[in-house]
Amino acid sequence: MIKTKSKFITPPKDFSNNVNKGEKYFRDVIDKNRTEELITGWKSSMQGKLGYINALKKAKILPTYYGERVLELGAGCCWFGSILSKEDSIKEIYCVDLSENLLKNVAPHIMGYLHARDEKIVRVLNDYDNLKFEKDFFDSVAFDSSLHHSKDVVKTLEIANNVLKKGGYVIAHREPI
Repeated sequence: MIKTKSKFITPPKDFSNNVNKGEKYFRDVIDKNRTEELITGWKSSMQGKLGYINALKKAKILPTYYGERVLELGAGCCWFGSILSKEDSIKEIYCVDLSENLLKNVAPHIMGYLHARDEKIVRVLNDYDNLKFEKDFFDSVAFDSSLHHSKDVVKTLEIANNVLKKGGYVIAHREPI
């Protein structure tokens, strides 16, 4: 097990009642048996992802992230949060995912690989529609190829908007919808 300074928050008691059961089954049963393969796969795909993010920044389509506190929904292995952790303006990144395996076993490897400032990262085991954050808590909310996994996209966006500060941003990129 790789050590990380990032915090890990366990899910609320009603987590299993609200989660997308098909998605959770895939992550918990199928992905759990492929942990090493997932780590290797994420590392090998990282150059393309980094090139994508850098191209968006250069084209001013994706500005350098906004605010001190960012919420990433569907964070998976926390690669995007790891990139954001290097931004000096960002103080905390909450990476939410429903896969305990990705958050606990894969994410620490990816954070190390990307030299994340992991003390800024809070890994949260939860689903999109069961967030227990205060209203107006985040400066921005990010979805990186994850919004399409929501059971109810409209509900998920409403909840994201509820935890977002006035004037904050919701960014959804690499979405097939």
